[in-house]
Amino acid sequence: MKILKFAAISSAVIAAIVFAFIKFSTPPIVPTGFYEMEDSSKNTLSDSSKFKGAILVNQITKGKLAVTFLVNKGAKSDSSRSFMDTLDFKDNMAIYRKNDSEQSCRITMKFSSKGIQVLEQTGDFGSGCGYGHGMITDGYFKKISTKIPAIKALEKAEVLAE
Repeated sequence: MKILKFAAISSAVIAAIVFAFIKFSTPPIVPTGFYEMEDSSKNTLSDSSKFKGAILVNQITKGKLAVTFLVNKGAKSDSSRSFMDTLDFKDNMAIYRKNDSEQSCRITMKFSSKGIQVLEQTGDFGSGCGYGHGMITDGYFKKISTKIPAIKALEKAEVLAE
């Protein structure tokens, strides 16, 4: 009887260890690639309110990404925001912080195998992160290519082209 009880407990412990290993050993996300903002109409009343955007990502090391980011508000306002920076990459996330007077600016990029969910946090959404009026970078950027992109400044025309 003691042997059966020991075998049952041992089996349960082994099963728990195997489950934990499988659960925590998911393959890491490979962030390198080209991403485009999915349909991101912030206002469905007119086409001029459609935001377009692109992100180029090159993983330099396990914990560092070179990133080019551009979002454009649309043809009528032509407001846009872009940055090129090297960001820390941990737990499938990278965070951009603006280094000038806008200390509350934080753009979080959560990577998955299919894209990037971008969330902007700022103290003033009217002109936060130094953007033009009403520029918000929130959105989902779908992974279009896994090729290593040349990290360069993106032109608005490249993002607006269909």
